[in-house]
Amino acid sequence: MNLIHISLRNVRVRLLSTALTTLSIAMGTALMATMWLMIAEAEKKFRTSIEAYTMVVGPNSGSSLDPVLNTVFNLGISEGVVPYSVYHDLHDGKGRDSLRMKGLVVYAIPQARGDNYRGMPVIGTTDEMFSLFYTRKEGDEKVHLRFAQGEPFAFGHEDLEEFVATALENDSTDDGHVPDRWRRAVIGDQVSRRLGLTAGDRFVPNHGPVEEITADAHDEAECVVAGVLERTGSALDRSIFVPMSMFFAIGKHKDNLVRPGQEQISDNIGLSAIIVRTAVLTGAQKLRYEFQSWPDAQGALTFNEVLKLLEIIGNTTAILEVISYIVLLVAASTVLLALYNTMNERRREIAIMRALGARRGQISGIILAEALLISLCAGVLGVLICHGTVFVLQEYIEGKAGMSVDWLAFSSKELFLILGVGALGSVAGILPALKAARVPVTENLGPTS
Repeated sequence: MNLIHISLRNVRVRLLSTALTTLSIAMGTALMATMWLMIAEAEKKFRTSIEAYTMVVGPNSGSSLDPVLNTVFNLGISEGVVPYSVYHDLHDGKGRDSLRMKGLVVYAIPQARGDNYRGMPVIGTTDEMFSLFYTRKEGDEKVHLRFAQGEPFAFGHEDLEEFVATALENDSTDDGHVPDRWRRAVIGDQVSRRLGLTAGDRFVPNHGPVEEITADAHDEAECVVAGVLERTGSALDRSIFVPMSMFFAIGKHKDNLVRPGQEQISDNIGLSAIIVRTAVLTGAQKLRYEFQSWPDAQGALTFNEVLKLLEIIGNTTAILEVISYIVLLVAASTVLLALYNTMNERRREIAIMRALGARRGQISGIILAEALLISLCAGVLGVLICHGTVFVLQEYIEGKAGMSVDWLAFSSKELFLILGVGALGSVAGILPALKAARVPVTENLGPTS
């Protein structure tokens, strides 16, 4: 007697009941698989996003996590400013107290935030963001930001130094006029796709951080898209970079340039953050130690801060995982209910098989095989639903969560999930199997109503 063949026939005979039971378990499986996929992809993106950021120097106010979230992930707003002189010392390899940093700092790239365009942050920086900043290493080769269209704008460290040195005498900062050579922008892949911008297009930044999409536009700073970055899967995809000079030259930012009664303009340019990469990790530790004595800035090691963030996320996801297990258990109980409720209508069928020589163990095996088949199919279907849903909603997820998710990122955990769901369904089939094995033969051979 082929138990699997009989089990498959029974599944086909009760197709509607089987389909509903399978779908119920599949949805519970999909919920758990989706949660695992999103957590794994989030951790992956968090870890890969910080490779280019050994340290983020931010305002000496608030927690050290704030500048990392703001600079690396475009989350929140910058609380306070970092004096320009801090950037100047870092870039030139000077320490303020005991440490000479020449050769220690690979690059120090300034950022100024406070504007947006249709919800995407507009970030003032230098072209070292494209020439020095690199996302990872492939062997000895540094992988810099690549361009899908166009080219970077031209505004380097020397240009910024010149701008700072002449800012007090520069009429362009007094009337809000921004020279054409500064009105260039480099946009991320998501900015291009979501807002429909390509190289050569023009746009007008709005005043205010990302969370405040205002109608207060900087009409004097209409920008031309000089280039579009290739997709990185990080917050860079939803960033708009402009020359630092343009950011500070536009009308409402003049207060960040000059404070009455102050002579050194370099001390009055407020930066949001400075991206720092050191030659070795121990150098970053030394640099962070020195920043403990700096009253106007703090250095945050991105790796340490992201670990703290993942710990916070881990505590939340642990609760979600427990909920998912409960949902899966409830879904698996439908196997028990579906099979148990069919035992009455299957009494004659079972009695006939017993009369033809089937043993009690074989009858139980048929029922358990049905439960296993239903559960395994539901587990496979649930995983497919998970990845299919992520594929359909990947643009929505990227827009809301600010990260791209690889819908093809299958993991070994999902295989164990499918096997676990199958085992859970088999356990749920034990009670119906025992009931089937105890069906009296003589009392059930005749037709039943």
